Amino acid sequence: MYIADLHIHSRFSMATSKQLTLPHLSGWAMCKGIHVLGTGDFTHPVWQKELRENLELDEESGFYRLKGQADRIVVEREIGDAKPPLFCLQTEISSIYKKDGKTRRIHNLVFFPTLDDVANFSRKLARTGNIESDGRPILGLDARDLLELVLETSEKGVLIPAHVWTPWYSLFGSKSGFDRIEDCFGDLTQHIFALETGLSSDPAMNRLVSALDGYALISNSDAHSGANLGREANLFHGNPTYDGMFEALRKAAKRTERKDTGEYFMGTLEIYPEEGKYHLDGHRACNVVMTPGESQARNNICPVCGKPLTIGVLHRVWELADRREKVALENEPDVHPIIPLPTVLAQIHGLAPTSKKVQPLFRDALERLGSEFSILALKEIEEISDYDSILGEAVQRIREGRIELHGGYDGEFGTISVFTDEELKERVHRSGKVLSAARKAKASKTGDEGRRSQTRAPLLPNLKFREMLEAEKEQNRISEQSGGLALDEEQEKACAHGSAPLLVLAGPGAGKTRILTERMVRLLKAGTAPSHLLALTFSRKAGEEILERVQTRVEGALPYCGTFHALAWRLLQKTSAAQGKRVALLSESRANALLSQALELCGRGLEGNRLRSFVQDFWRRRERCETGQDRDVLESYKRLKNARPVRFVDFCDLLEWLAEQRIPCEHVLVDEIQDLSALQVKVLEALLPDSGRGFFGIGDPDQSIYAFRGALGDVVHVLQGLWPDLETMTLKTSFRSSQKILDLACRAMQERPASGHLVAARQLSATLTAFDAPTQAMEERWIAEQMEMLLGSSSHTLMDEQKGPGLDNIAPQDIAVLVRLKAQIPSLTRALVKRGIPVQAPALELFWQDEGVQKVLSFMEYEVASQGLGAGLASIAGERASTLSPEALVPVFRDRGVLDEETLSSDAWKEMLRAFGKCGSWEKLLEHVLWLKEADVLQGKAQSVRLLTMHAAKGLEFRAVFLPGFNDGLMPHDRGILQGGEEELVGEALEEERRLLYVALTRASEAVYVSSSRKRTLYGREIELEPSRFFRDMAALFSKKRVVRHEEKKLTLGSLV
Repeated sequence: MYIADLHIHSRFSMATSKQLTLPHLSGWAMCKGIHVLGTGDFTHPVWQKELRENLELDEESGFYRLKGQADRIVVEREIGDAKPPLFCLQTEISSIYKKDGKTRRIHNLVFFPTLDDVANFSRKLARTGNIESDGRPILGLDARDLLELVLETSEKGVLIPAHVWTPWYSLFGSKSGFDRIEDCFGDLTQHIFALETGLSSDPAMNRLVSALDGYALISNSDAHSGANLGREANLFHGNPTYDGMFEALRKAAKRTERKDTGEYFMGTLEIYPEEGKYHLDGHRACNVVMTPGESQARNNICPVCGKPLTIGVLHRVWELADRREKVALENEPDVHPIIPLPTVLAQIHGLAPTSKKVQPLFRDALERLGSEFSILALKEIEEISDYDSILGEAVQRIREGRIELHGGYDGEFGTISVFTDEELKERVHRSGKVLSAARKAKASKTGDEGRRSQTRAPLLPNLKFREMLEAEKEQNRISEQSGGLALDEEQEKACAHGSAPLLVLAGPGAGKTRILTERMVRLLKAGTAPSHLLALTFSRKAGEEILERVQTRVEGALPYCGTFHALAWRLLQKTSAAQGKRVALLSESRANALLSQALELCGRGLEGNRLRSFVQDFWRRRERCETGQDRDVLESYKRLKNARPVRFVDFCDLLEWLAEQRIPCEHVLVDEIQDLSALQVKVLEALLPDSGRGFFGIGDPDQSIYAFRGALGDVVHVLQGLWPDLETMTLKTSFRSSQKILDLACRAMQERPASGHLVAARQLSATLTAFDAPTQAMEERWIAEQMEMLLGSSSHTLMDEQKGPGLDNIAPQDIAVLVRLKAQIPSLTRALVKRGIPVQAPALELFWQDEGVQKVLSFMEYEVASQGLGAGLASIAGERASTLSPEALVPVFRDRGVLDEETLSSDAWKEMLRAFGKCGSWEKLLEHVLWLKEADVLQGKAQSVRLLTMHAAKGLEFRAVFLPGFNDGLMPHDRGILQGGEEELVGEALEEERRLLYVALTRASEAVYVSSSRKRTLYGREIELEPSRFFRDMAALFSKKRVVRHEEKKLTLGSLV
């Protein structure tokens, strides 16, 4: 027989003892009588290194053992039955993510047999988020995807959901869990065979939910210190082995009959669930505690503060239970109730469990009787009584359940009493021992009398709650089939419009995507042929989203829905193929290189910033059809481009070609009309009749932020001049943001938004916070702290106290940090990663923008397009170069001088390898890179806080948005100020910055955090900046001001909440 505690933590997890080393853990395990101990936190790089250095594989068991000696803990001499524990490689992963429309916070235990498996798993996990800042990493990874990663790493890998009823972070948690295991793990549910019950529940409570009958129920300590090891543990028959232990749990789940030989699961050593700190309902801050019945009678609302109560484990079991009383299941493992021995000794002697006076009592009991588990659960009562009759009586009462209980709630541990004060006084007098039985009475709490022994009585299931769950699921199913909520009157009018040209002005959150989708669906159902319908969007991602929605509502072929450039490229490829010609698309970097050569040939060679400025202006003028002053350079550029054996085209060439085609279209739907360039308007003229019949455009002039790319600032007037019969209508309702945020955005536009003052459709509360810090480091630290409060720490905490109004149940991907310049991103990323916040910064992940990778891609772009493989490629390929992997082509890249050792070891190179693996060929990789934008990189299984430029955030929405660097020079972006001079930004350029701020603010639905710092480092230079001039227009909307004094003793920080 052996005892296993399979859930602990190292000193690298937050809020843990700094004494937690492997020798220290081993010493405590021997005191407790634990034979197999989890290592905890094996994903943390430093702890993993210590595991490798201090542990060695025990071949017989498949576990690991300590190489050196265990620390001597508590005792001064050897404990009779104590043996050094074996170590099982274990960690806990905290997942915070969105699923089925709700934020989920799930903790899972992961086990592997070898350190090599651990290293492999950690490498994979590191790609999804930060695993270095916390021993229990917080990741935006779906629990189902985490399980898949475990199974991919090793066939012997195991995942067990942790403390499954804990309100904040668990599988069934009342705050952010699921109602069924299948809803969490989906198609991989069959790989879950055990559940950890947690301190606040026991197997009897779990068995009231019949859906859990097919799972083994284990219990562990979740210890954050050596002294807390073994608060709960598991009892196995046989000799310990890695394979045998988990096979025993699988057999227990299947209720296989136990045999006297081999390993099997005997049961658990459990504290009474009332001791757990989330057993009952309540509010610790309000001193309120209630039973489930009392809570329901008050609609689960705190009678003191009026906020929702923290619903405890007992209540949550009560909601999901479908049995009325305990059941005796076949081959059910046993439950052995325990109370920590120091707690028992403290009560007998009238002391606090943490009192130093308990230590010698504990030490003496261990040295005389054996390990703690031996005393509490295994040793004969007579033997204990021979040592101390009162202790013997106490242990017997614990084993029989004859104790007094006060349930824990909302983060406060419950209390237990083995003896009453009167009993202790009587026994003390009889035994002649000098003991103090005086104990301070606890403060009276609301519903306190109902805290006693609630799990000892039959628990009636809340069958009404289960019926409500089923009804809610059915309603969601019906809603999805019908396309969601009905259109409002304004949206309906737009969607029902005839064929006359229509321009819909729609502000942020007005439902542009919804309207385009509905318009397309109605046209298709009315008989419009898909080939005669086009939908042109600003981004590839937006087009894909619309088509996905349309596909669920119509059958058959779908119309084109995508960008202008992608449409032109598709048609040009088709036309060229029919003519037997080859065409290739130039990347931006390749086109810019040719343009630089063209300048040289024209005697106008430029370098550095002057070259970059000319290149940007050149492409903007082409988009605006204003190339007269650059005609010589344009002609030289075209000659260089056409000198290749294949026809190369750039993005402007695509639109110029498309504008010359005549494509029969009955209807053209255009998204984001404010971003149209003159060249794109020419394309629309080619697609539509002179009257503009069939045009349906939607957009918001207040979100026109791409003048630097050639966008027309006055596109509304341009279209009205083009089609005099153009009708215009304005949508005045926003379905995204709270009214407070809409008012804030209107103030940012100086109360003159082109789409009018929007009205919020939803009654949302909002948090508006501004913060002015002395330094950039302090600003970034403040941002990280605010995010921690929004997300909640990874520990079980009073999250209802931490959140602002309306921000319950927020997930990492509900939060965005939007910056004006990419140069702000690296420092912010480091600050968030350091605090263990899962963050994704696409601008840092654009591998194709790395200078070294760019050289490789440019080289392959030409080689693949021309199929001029050259001697180097031909000598190593018995196949087309396009399908040769980057690794196979390294010798050629080196020979051609396009790859150096620094690039070969860079993260950008590794990202390119991964992208190539997904694409499968150079053609597909190059095409994939050409169409990607910064926001398109927001993908993958991990869910994280988004760190984006303001431009890249356009079209996205979040619940909370942070705007750091809210200083003049950055927002608005003014190069004169950044370079230490005077303001340069005036006129339309300043107005575009104002519109960019409007876009950033309206990405948020419920919270905006604006921050600035007087001193910051930018482009390697320290600068001092004043708060943004734009803030003056908005400051009055921040409702309350709190000034915090800093170490510098200056009143520099203002927090407006």
